[in-house]
Amino acid sequence: MAFTFQNILDRVFPSSRGEELKQFAYQEEYNYKRQGRLAGVPYYFARFRLLKKGDFRTVHHFISGELSSIYAKLSIFDFHTAGNNKTKKTTVIEIKCDSQSFDDFYIRPKNALHGIKGLFLNREPFFPELTEFNEKYVLEYDAFNKSNIPLNSAALRLLSTTKDTYIESKGNQIIFYSNKYRLSPEELREGITFAEDFVSKLLFDNTDNFV
Repeated sequence: MAFTFQNILDRVFPSSRGEELKQFAYQEEYNYKRQGRLAGVPYYFARFRLLKKGDFRTVHHFISGELSSIYAKLSIFDFHTAGNNKTKKTTVIEIKCDSQSFDDFYIRPKNALHGIKGLFLNREPFFPELTEFNEKYVLEYDAFNKSNIPLNSAALRLLSTTKDTYIESKGNQIIFYSNKYRLSPEELREGITFAEDFVSKLLFDNTDNFV
């Protein structure tokens, strides 16, 4: 098991980050662990792209609870990566529906490079009618399985109201994060509400599913 200097500091000196998240978890009636795993990430998260990045990958401040409105489990954690003399920290919100399976997809914000690629690749988007979404985000959507819950335009319209949001779906898990920063407790509340609404639209809004 590999330990980083930050791991040692976190154990010796409880951080203000930990205290504010512990308080947040208490207020929301969630469970809290100061650190889920010291080295690596739990196997049930390891298949996501985000969690494969960096030479040293650690999970901190693990929060768990239930989202009864969508019959799902909620997990929240800070994900730290270190490599090439850089340390990166981001907050991950995960929703897991044990009785459902979603289509696999990966959504990321557009950047200048995508605009340049668009000049050479005239690729029809999966949801061409969603102009605002397609201006803000790039969608990678795997082959469909009729037994899965598909991605739909209602969920993507909701995503269009945000910026800098990454979403990955694998099986019965969907994770939400920003690639730039950790979330404050207030931002976490907003992020959980958004994630719950997004999954709710996947589960219950079937008016215009992509087929």
